[in-house]
Amino acid sequence: MALIIVTGDIDSGKTTWCKEVFLKQKPGCDGILMIKRMTENNFIGYDAFRILNRDTVPFASRFCLEPQDWQIEERIGNFSISQKGKETANRWIYEAASRNCSVIDEVGSLEVRGGGLYKSVQYIFNQVERKDIFLVVQMRCIDQVCSAFQIKNCRVLSELKSPHTKTSGIDRVCDRLL
Repeated sequence: MALIIVTGDIDSGKTTWCKEVFLKQKPGCDGILMIKRMTENNFIGYDAFRILNRDTVPFASRFCLEPQDWQIEERIGNFSISQKGKETANRWIYEAASRNCSVIDEVGSLEVRGGGLYKSVQYIFNQVERKDIFLVVQMRCIDQVCSAFQIKNCRVLSELKSPHTKTSGIDRVCDRLL
């Protein structure tokens, strides 16, 4: 099993890079990406996007911009997490465990506190052997995520470039002693 953490700052292109790589270059992967939801060029939330079949479900919404039928499961910062979105994204991650490659985008402070996608991420770590796991984590959260999930050995990809260029950014191995 290879654990790869894809990291960078906010809006550095982590999700875009993953979408290009996992939809075009690694078709055997499954998992979720968090795609920004926009209305008239305004960022209003995130949709969970399943890599395998390109299904989407509304996952997070900015406060006061939630649809009428939105049932709030959790809150974090300026966002509310949809009950249906959280249930669906977690189910997709559980199902992704059967693939040779699993991807989970936007693992961060919510999961560090035991919320959000924590249970399905933990399941992936406990159930998946000899498979590749890609976690997408904001740079500012990497130490907390590694501590919460007891990550000791991983590869870290940062400073991502388009997969169409010769360089894919910094690729280093991290040895974490927690």
